Amino acid sequence: MAEKILSQGEVDALLQQSATGNGLSGLQTYDLTSTRRVIPSRILTLEMIGEQCARYFQTALGSALTKELECTMGGVSTKTCGDLIAGLPLLSSINIITLEPLKGNALVILEGKTVYSLLHSFFGGSGRIHERQDGDFTPIEQKFVQKIVTMLLGCLNKAWQTVHPVTVLLSRSETNPKLAMVVPPTELMILVPLQVKLEGQTAQIMLGLPYPTVEPIWEKLCALYQGQEKDTLKEWQESLRMQLGDCKAAVWTDLGVASLAIRQIAALKPGDVVMLDRVRSDEIDLCVEGVVKFKGRPGAHRGNMALEITSITA
Repeated sequence: MAEKILSQGEVDALLQQSATGNGLSGLQTYDLTSTRRVIPSRILTLEMIGEQCARYFQTALGSALTKELECTMGGVSTKTCGDLIAGLPLLSSINIITLEPLKGNALVILEGKTVYSLLHSFFGGSGRIHERQDGDFTPIEQKFVQKIVTMLLGCLNKAWQTVHPVTVLLSRSETNPKLAMVVPPTELMILVPLQVKLEGQTAQIMLGLPYPTVEPIWEKLCALYQGQEKDTLKEWQESLRMQLGDCKAAVWTDLGVASLAIRQIAALKPGDVVMLDRVRSDEIDLCVEGVVKFKGRPGAHRGNMALEITSITA
């Protein structure tokens, strides 16, 4: 195939346009060194992790504060690390965490008003308190923040297991934003906010995940966007199985029935024997939340009344 070469006239026309700027108005500059990435508007698997973490944290924090509260996950968003750090109040607790074996560090951020609201509630107050805008946290406040963060990391670690096995650990805590720059200022951070509603007040705890940290498992986090519906379905099934495994259900059995006249009941005294309509060898039903699920025979085990399962009903 003959090589295509521009004619001298075409070369002169291009040089003239370059010199005058004509015909270049539609061009845009692009920085090849930019770290800007295209992030989906929704990262469903990460939202699932955030929602599970919120449920676990609601139970744990409510037990610690001995108060009813609601913890929900806000919308996942993105922001550069520089913009995130620059927008933090002067008094904030910035906790640097690791998600081993993933590389790099992530952030758990509690603004000063969140710390004071939870601290006030912890000591029996209503959570309505005016926080300081600068300075530093006292040793007692720092100890309380560490307690809350440790509790949250335990919930976060549990929520991650259905997607990717990680160990979430606290590396250090900072109050100076300049010391919490875990990635370059232009790098993207994926923000997962947890909102705690307590006695009419709303406190927010922010989880910040740098994109380079989660990049190795990005396909898992965006499974629905990458045609991996089957894998995500398995993850949801496993998550549902884990959730149901911790649920409590009422289990009971009916050992038998006896019909007595009122005068017979009134005459009962300690040591009397009431004859039931069943014998010991009869199979009896074992009900789970009112539904017959098993059959068995009554007996004793280690000094306690027990039921030996003999069959499973359909």
